[in-house]
Amino acid sequence: MDDLFFRKATLADLPFLITAVKAAEKLGTAGCTYEMLFLLSAAEVDALLNQALSIEGDDYQLALSTFFVYTRGGVPVACCSSWIEAAEGIPSGFKMAAVLSDLLGFEKWIDAKAAIKAFADATPKRTAGALQMETFYVEPSCRGQGLTARIIDSVIRRFDSVVVPAKIAEITMLEGNAEALRAYQKAGFHIHCKGEPGNALFRTLTGCTGFIQLHKMIRA
Repeated sequence: MDDLFFRKATLADLPFLITAVKAAEKLGTAGCTYEMLFLLSAAEVDALLNQALSIEGDDYQLALSTFFVYTRGGVPVACCSSWIEAAEGIPSGFKMAAVLSDLLGFEKWIDAKAAIKAFADATPKRTAGALQMETFYVEPSCRGQGLTARIIDSVIRRFDSVVVPAKIAEITMLEGNAEALRAYQKAGFHIHCKGEPGNALFRTLTGCTGFIQLHKMIRA
């Protein structure tokens, strides 16, 4: 019997979502992106993510309102952050930067200026009006059960009823995560473009050469 349940994330899911964000933001490096970018300890990253996810916001990667989870026996086992890009005309990157700079403080944000620029220069522009899908995570004991494809399908169906449905779903990911890329391609995504090659600082921070952007047509 299928005992999985799909729903919007709540504040009670924060510990799981923090684990998910850190796992999704780590590839070939000692720490996750936030540790590397802002020179934070693991505990400081946990505190930052807890604060960011507790803020009432929408339409950017770290807003609680964008997260969906699959639960099993009431316990979250998979998640994804999803929103329509620039639905109100403001890019998600701008919203994300505003939240992080406020939480981190002016000095730490300025200290990370070179690292932030390295990321910005390498990141492909998100498509306005596209359904963004980020921060995929499946609890290790539940992997190999098709949960990534399942949550992609569930999220797309959930967004089909919005006022202006998206024509494409879009994933922006670090190049080099072959396992994740295979899962997305199996779910119907294809490589749409690559960002500019990251500079030396970007490669040190991420352990990879750049970003790739994937598309999936979801409406004619």
